Amino acid sequence: MTRVKKAIYLLFLLLAVACLDEPDCFNLTNDTVTIVFRKMFDGRVDTVTFARVDVTGTQLTVFDEDTVVLTNLSVLVDYTATSSLIKVKTFERITDIELGYRVQGQFVSESCGPKFLLSELKVLNSNADSIAIANATPGAGGNVNVYRCPRTNYLLLAFRELEDGELRRDTLTLAETTADFNYTKLYADSGALSFIRLPLNLASNATTHTFEFEDGETKFITFNYSRADKMILPSCGVQTVIDDIRIVNSNFSRSELIIDTRLKRDSIYDPPIINFQVVR
Repeated sequence: MTRVKKAIYLLFLLLAVACLDEPDCFNLTNDTVTIVFRKMFDGRVDTVTFARVDVTGTQLTVFDEDTVVLTNLSVLVDYTATSSLIKVKTFERITDIELGYRVQGQFVSESCGPKFLLSELKVLNSNADSIAIANATPGAGGNVNVYRCPRTNYLLLAFRELEDGELRRDTLTLAETTADFNYTKLYADSGALSFIRLPLNLASNATTHTFEFEDGETKFITFNYSRADKMILPSCGVQTVIDDIRIVNSNFSRSELIIDTRLKRDSIYDPPIINFQVVR
């Protein structure tokens, strides 16, 4: 079966190359599906940090651990089958989206060969918080809306420098950032940053983050906080929310909570606000 599929792909590739000079041979098959990422709270588009995307059947890998920030994603599904599994790895999670569709073949010409029309797009299975078909015809605008529940554990840390007695925005280059509750790389080869978004462990009342800078110096910071169960949206069920965040240990030369009379900075917001500032 695998050899047959590869042979079919090779045949289609040869036909496509032979038709490059014929305008009617371009984009005959509408096998592009666009996934739009949205927040469940208000339905607005979300900003997602992608690390990797795989689509079964097409042997396609997008990004391959090269972090990219987008609000939507267009992928080619397998038009030699009636379904494709799309695996999206982001900063927070791995989301599986299995899509089904109807495929109709039509003969175009001797030189161009066949084209394939995809329609009746539907979600067969997914572990997304919520997912819906917005347009069942692939290749026509946003097709799939993927909604996420509110994030309740991300704070924002700002890098500062002391200049003329005042704290000013600083830009630092991180080589790696790790968290003690999963010991995975959160930012690798991230380049120059003035802010960094950090997850807190929802299964504990403390989280330690370690930062390795480009010059080899290592800094750490430990946060303590309180946790409570709360229903923010009925469709998301009961979630753990974090409050009363404080720094209990750090080897930064200065680390402190941002004081703001308008917002409670020791709480979590989505999208995150600047909760703390540190001076290296």
